[in-house]
Amino acid sequence: GLILLEIFLLPGVFVLAATGAFLVLGSLVWALADYWPGNMGDTPIPGVNPSFFDFTFNTFIDPAVSVMLGFLLAVVGAVFVVRYLPQTTLGGRLILQHSVGVADPVVTAGGTVSNKDSELPSLGTTGEAISDLFPSGEISINGKRYQARVAVGSIERGSRLRVSGIEDFSLVVEEVKS
Repeated sequence: GLILLEIFLLPGVFVLAATGAFLVLGSLVWALADYWPGNMGDTPIPGVNPSFFDFTFNTFIDPAVSVMLGFLLAVVGAVFVVRYLPQTTLGGRLILQHSVGVADPVVTAGGTVSNKDSELPSLGTTGEAISDLFPSGEISINGKRYQARVAVGSIERGSRLRVSGIEDFSLVVEEVKS
């Protein structure tokens, strides 16, 4: 993850990121290699002085193939999970669709999915503060909850309020003085 961050967000350090990726993969391949100095997994030859560098390129072929196949399997598995898991029973239990809801413009501008509205309350609509707005909180308009914020000051829970604007993905409200 950090290597991808370096490559895509900090392109000036690509050489460092590529070196880091190479070293990470190299250490994984080296850890999988069946290498024992002077032995190579076979019975040592009597009378031969074991060398610490008696490995060959072939020593690392099987571990490199294992790492590449593991990476390929992980990518294919991730694509499969993202594509097919949501349609399965298990996916239905893992993903709380009724809580997440569907893409709705109300959600991005302060409403909740439970509203099922296609538009936000109009300017001047009155409602009630469900939580303290200091400067933001939840309000209720016609029995539906919305995220809102106060432009100036704060509004206490239970106070009557009026929608005065919509900006930055939330409703802007002001207190209605009785």
